[in-house]
Amino acid sequence: MTNWSESPPPDWSLLASRLHGLLLRPGDAHYALARQVWNAAIDRQPAAIVVCARDSDASEAVRFASNAGLKVTVRGGGHNVAGRAVQEGALMVDLSALRAVRVDVRQRQVEAGGGATWRDVDAAAGAFGLAVPGGLVSSTGIGGLTLGGGIGWLMRRYGLSSDNLLAADVVLADGRLVRTSAAENPRLFWALRGGGGQVGVVTRFVYGAHPVSAVLAGGLWCDATRAREVLRRYRDFIAGADDALTTVATATIAPPAPFLPGSLHLKPAIVIGVCWSGDLASGTAALAALRAGVAADADLVMPQAYTSLQQSLDPTAPYGLRNYWQSRFVDTLPDGALDWFAEQAMRLPSPLSMIHCHQLGGAVARGSTDEPCAPLRQHGFVLNAVATWSGVDQDPVMTSWTRRCADGFASAATRRTYVNFSTDATPFTGDAFGAAMQQRLLDLKRDLDPSDLFC
Repeated sequence: MTNWSESPPPDWSLLASRLHGLLLRPGDAHYALARQVWNAAIDRQPAAIVVCARDSDASEAVRFASNAGLKVTVRGGGHNVAGRAVQEGALMVDLSALRAVRVDVRQRQVEAGGGATWRDVDAAAGAFGLAVPGGLVSSTGIGGLTLGGGIGWLMRRYGLSSDNLLAADVVLADGRLVRTSAAENPRLFWALRGGGGQVGVVTRFVYGAHPVSAVLAGGLWCDATRAREVLRRYRDFIAGADDALTTVATATIAPPAPFLPGSLHLKPAIVIGVCWSGDLASGTAALAALRAGVAADADLVMPQAYTSLQQSLDPTAPYGLRNYWQSRFVDTLPDGALDWFAEQAMRLPSPLSMIHCHQLGGAVARGSTDEPCAPLRQHGFVLNAVATWSGVDQDPVMTSWTRRCADGFASAATRRTYVNFSTDATPFTGDAFGAAMQQRLLDLKRDLDPSDLFC
């Protein structure tokens, strides 16, 4: 085994000469900005950053890192709350410039670069009345979301983002760029469908797309003093929900926005977010009982373009604030869980902190359980406690509240977490995948990345 501590210093000029993109090192003009990620609580210094202009740049970076004894991290185009994209002393492969999207209307397929966001994909596909099931915030990167499974507004009708992945181009630990699909390199393809990454650099994704244009969507805003009643009515309603309906119940602080009544401004609120992706008239009829039951203080559910819905929550995820998330899977929403939800809704620790309850089921539940995204299929809901703040001095209070809130839904001793919704997530954690699936992922990584290059 090579003793990396005795290896000569990397010849960075050699790597730079082989790139079409940029090589940034500490002290370079754009290095400080390039190492920053969406979550400002992540503050790490990579040895260098390769800003890829072509897929071949990723291959060159991986080969160089392997020869130099450096670890490799991958940055896509989005959030990465856990901050795995940047690690101390590693070589960051930055794909954020690889954002081109191509739509094959006849085949209903969308091909996108590894640095694309869902805004990029939504805009390109939406121009043809198509959509790929993505996240709930358009600034989310397609890479991280897909590799973790990918939940969003269309999932109960059309499945997870990873369910709609048809193929991918991946740079392996030896620098080779390979295509993977159900037919080509199927074991690698299996790992990409919810495994969280860490087996290569995915430079290109190919998705199946679906006919989606207008949806019936928006939020039912309710004063959180009625949270127990509202959440119970919500739970009872979704028990028989059609697959065309996806919902998210959220505890938040209402902004002082003109679209909300003054009585809600800056006060705790429960928002029942809905997206009906079927026939709009049928959706209006289907949602009538929910609207009547929760008696919202502000009913913002309306027909709108799917692309507009995708951008409507962007203000809730601003770049450059500190974030700490913890998630829990649960099968049902008993009264005790809803009471805890209601209690914590009145104790949100900052104006942008939230609790999300994502309804799973539908097409998600019908997919294969022999995949890393199996927990999303096997549970009814995933709850996410989100703390967002600005000052370093608030870190202990914020992280403490997040852990306590999440453990109120499922204790730390029995927890199962969603890999995309946990700041503490590590590659192939048993908390996210379970022991058997974790071992299969580790075995695959050992075969494809024996030197543990990707971290």
